[in-house]
Amino acid sequence: MNYKLYILALAFCSIASCKQQKNEEPIQDSMSIISKATEEAGGLENWTKLNEVKFGLNKISFEKGASTEINEIHVYERGDRPKKRISFENESGDFITYADIVGQYFSFENDTEDTLVNKEMVEMTVLDAYQMTCMPFNIIDLEGQMKYLGSDSTTHSEISEVVAISEDNQKWWFYFSKKSGAILSYKHLRYGITTQTVIEVRQEFEGFQLPVYVKKYKLDGARKVLLENIYLGTRTFK
Repeated sequence: MNYKLYILALAFCSIASCKQQKNEEPIQDSMSIISKATEEAGGLENWTKLNEVKFGLNKISFEKGASTEINEIHVYERGDRPKKRISFENESGDFITYADIVGQYFSFENDTEDTLVNKEMVEMTVLDAYQMTCMPFNIIDLEGQMKYLGSDSTTHSEISEVVAISEDNQKWWFYFSKKSGAILSYKHLRYGITTQTVIEVRQEFEGFQLPVYVKKYKLDGARKVLLENIYLGTRTFK
């Protein structure tokens, strides 16, 4: 009798174990989530074949109850001397260009280099812009420890998968649609300040799905303060 009970108990345990395994979701991997997002957006292989991406950007910034409108031209070049450039007119009408040329940062007023510019500020501006405008393809350029944090049902109106990338002095949290794989937003922590960039609208440009309307917020505890509305124009590729 005891032997039969033992066999019966094993059978129940086996059934319960199989049922649990069926209900459990497969283990997610950070790179597979990012790969799915890049494929959804047009494919990393196709993106890396581009020599140049160029477009216009309109940014409305909100600070202390006032709004300021800024129009920029962005050019990102690859090749032997990769460059990232952001150009705009300042309040005096001078043409300002922030540039990353082979990892070195410069500022030009009209055609003259500003040798007194804060290069760290230029670096932050260029990298932040590239991070936002070329989602999700720019994620592969980040260095640091990558970790899958699980599913999230509170940040967006749909369930998202969260991947974190940590460097020495900054950290990102990327939110990907669990359903489609597309990137929905990312949070960025640097110097104790956390911002959230949300992709409101994306559009197809020559086979690539890229952001065209983005909102950027500052997260201050439970408060979420709108910093910028950003509209991106049609891209041209070479």
